[in-house]
Amino acid sequence: MGVMTQPNPSLEDVRARRRQIAQEDRELAFIEEGLLKLAQRWESLWKTAEDHAEPVARVRERPIVTPLVSGISIPQKAKTKNALIIEALTQPRGLWQTANQIRDYLAKETGKDVRMSSISPALTDLKKSGTIARKDMLVALAFRLEKEEPGFLNENEPPEGGSDAEQDSRPVQSPNPTGTVFD
Repeated sequence: MGVMTQPNPSLEDVRARRRQIAQEDRELAFIEEGLLKLAQRWESLWKTAEDHAEPVARVRERPIVTPLVSGISIPQKAKTKNALIIEALTQPRGLWQTANQIRDYLAKETGKDVRMSSISPALTDLKKSGTIARKDMLVALAFRLEKEEPGFLNENEPPEGGSDAEQDSRPVQSPNPTGTVFD
């Protein structure tokens, strides 16, 4: 549908618009007639079907089987070591935890003996990714530190040029007495 944009339309503009409206009105009348016929046909089909319908015995619905109702245990996807470490650090034991506390939590959750040699590399990876922070022998989640000790992460970032391990300025002694490309 067109809208007149002129402030004072001429007589021809008004007549042209009236012709356009008349055409739209004829189209709408045709569509309305079709919809009425369709509705009447649908109503007659519905009544015919209703008259000939026989009562159908209701089918009993099957009960929904859930672990809570049936007692069936659904196997859970195993959590990764990193996920368990993060879970241990979110426990309400305090912001800072030792690696031994984390190891004890992992052992309790998995039901297995957890060696410290398997936790240390995971803690290092989490520190490199910025997920955790360390303070001496203590570990905490970085996002909790920002909430509870604002500014701690900025104050304890390693200086430009590397991680904490690279800050030792002593030269590394090679076990190989002869020089190689890798020394």
